[in-house]
Order: sequence, then C-alpha cells, then structure tokens
Amino acid sequence: MDRRTDLRVLLIEDATTDCVLVRALLEGEFPNGDIEAATSLAHALDRLALADYDVVLVNLNLPEADGCAVVRAVRVTSPHTALMVLTGRGDGTLALWALAEGAQDYLVTGEHDGPRLADALLRGLQRSRTEQRAHAVLGSALDHESESAVRLRELTLAKSEFVATVSHELRTPLSSIAGYAEMLRSEGGLTTQQTRFVDAIARNATRLAVLTDDLLVVSSFSSAVEQLEPVAVDLSVVVAGTQEVIRVLGAGHQLDFVFELPDHPALVTGDAGHLERVVLNLVGNAIKFSKEHGRVTCRVSTSPSDVYLEVIDNGIGIPEDEQHELFTMFFRGSTARNRAVQGTGLGLHIVSSIVRHHHGEIDVQSGSGQGTTFTVRLPRRLRAA
Repeated sequence: MDRRTDLRVLLIEDATTDCVLVRALLEGEFPNGDIEAATSLAHALDRLALADYDVVLVNLNLPEADGCAVVRAVRVTSPHTALMVLTGRGDGTLALWALAEGAQDYLVTGEHDGPRLADALLRGLQRSRTEQRAHAVLGSALDHESESAVRLRELTLAKSEFVATVSHELRTPLSSIAGYAEMLRSEGGLTTQQTRFVDAIARNATRLAVLTDDLLVVSSFSSAVEQLEPVAVDLSVVVAGTQEVIRVLGAGHQLDFVFELPDHPALVTGDAGHLERVVLNLVGNAIKFSKEHGRVTCRVSTSPSDVYLEVIDNGIGIPEDEQHELFTMFFRGSTARNRAVQGTGLGLHIVSSIVRHHHGEIDVQSGSGQGTTFTVRLPRRLRAA
C-alpha cells in the first residue's frame, strides 16, 4: 500500500480555506485517489451511508457538534473505515478523547505538508486494516470451532477480551503518551535537554505502538517468528540496549537496577527485536511487583551449549499454586488483581511464545513474599554466520 493505491478519502471540513488546502495536498500525493469533501457532519453521514470510503479525515471543531460526538457518529455509520481527526494546536485533550473513541490517529492542522499528511494517512489505514484482519482471523476461528457449546463460548469471550484489551489497554495509553509529548513540544520553552527527553518519549511511544499492532494478529504471531531467517544475535548487546528504556520504566519506583553481562559474546539464533521484547516484558513485570527501594537484576550468562537470561526481583512474589498458569493468555494472578496492578495478561504469554519459537525454555522460581526469578534458556550459537 503506497501513494499509487486507489484510495477513496472523505474529508469533513467546514472551513473553506482549510478544505481546499487539505484536499489539494491529498490530490497531489495520491494521483489515483478519489478525494471527496463534505462541509457538515450531516452531509458526511449521508455520504457514508451510501458509499464505502477507505479513510475519513474529520475536523473535530465542526460548529454543529462537539468533537467526541463527531467521532462517535462517524464510527456508528461506518465502523470499519479508517478514521483520522484534524485538530488545532491547543486541542490536544480533545484529540486524545477522539483516540479513545476509536480514531486511528490525529493530525494538528497546519503542521503537515503533503508528504507528511500522506504518510500519516497510510499509517492510519494500515493500522485499521490490521485490526480488521485480526477480527477476521478471530471470527474465522470461531466459525470453525465445533467441539462443544462450552468451547464456543470460551472462544467468544476470549475474542472479546482480546480486542478490548488491545484497543483500550495498549493503543489508547500509547497514543496518549505520544499526544502529551506533542503537546509539550508545541508549548515551547523547553531546554535542549528537555526537548531531547520529550523526543525520546515520543519515539519510544511510537515504537511500542508498532509492537502492539503485532498483538492484533496474535494468531499469526508464531508463524511470523518461524519465518525469520536464522541470524546471530548477541543477547548481551540486546540487554545493554534496553538499559535506558528500563530506567525510564522504573522512574519513580525507587528501585536499583543491576545489569550483569558477560565480557564475551552470548550468541543465539533469532530476532533481536523479539528478544528485546522478552527482556522488557520480564523487567516490566519485575518493576510492577517490586517494593520501594528494591532491586531488579538482569543477568546474562552462558554455558557450553546454552545462553541464559535471568530477571530477578526481591518483590512480593507469585503464589506457588498460580505459577502453572502464568504463561496462559489473559491470565492475571491474584496479587495483580488485589493490588489493582494494571496489565493485560498478555505479556508473559508473548514472552513464552517468543522463547518457544527460538527453541528455548522459560522457568519461574517464586513464592509469596520471596521475590521472583524468571530464567530464559536459549540454545547457544557458537559462531556468527
């Protein structure tokens, strides 16, 4: 999908000057596109009821309705169409509400030239289509399930929980982080160091948002890992590269972070991005369940045949009778529920899937009040390709 794609776009904009400008920018970037404009919400809803569009781009400041009402109305009329919103520089909070209501992204009016506007629309459309494929895969799984009525109800519930968890627990907070970072940038008055920090926040939020898109197609996740070409990865380098992110994740928790890395390569065969996710998910869990002034250790070691990753905390621990369910999709332990610790129940399942498809194993040693140690064992690659 690129600028040569035959896209049908509906622009909802009541300001004539802005409408002409945005339409001209889109027509310049998508020569095969069909860019239509509607000057009111009522006019737009009539068009959406009669025709299909790939993308709806809507101004949140229409005079006839508030921004959230506009987004809801478009979503009800055309629930499967990619939705992007236009907002003024000072309307960051309104844009965040729109994201929570189901918009794929938002754009600040006047801050996008043609190429950036086109890139944003293509990203939003790709995200929307990824979500629709996830719905289709899950729906297909349900259609082919015939073992029993009980099993069918379980899959239906799993589907609902999965979609709700991904869309609200992952995408919305990440979009909020990116949105607030953009608001900080637009406010001005930041020092050079502060600007660099805000840029890092926005960059990492975007990176995590891309990773959450992978979760929307979790049923095909394993095949994606299996199709990776065998590449030599130094697990020590992977862990070292996560240190800055880990310290940001742990900010405010008053924790000591210890990284113990060997002075020689710890080579495995796999994908550095997926292995980084393993590290961040395990350390993220350790942070959530650690006490103030606790310690989180991330250790890499080797044996003649294996490479080991250990993530150790001295926190509240995991009850022994729940440990066999830790890697089950959507499982949340009693400790997390009782302490109202936010989470999706997907992190350890994804870790387990990645480790399994790297031909490794993961083990947990823990007990209530005794801290927790997760140990990942991966086959060692003796020499780089």
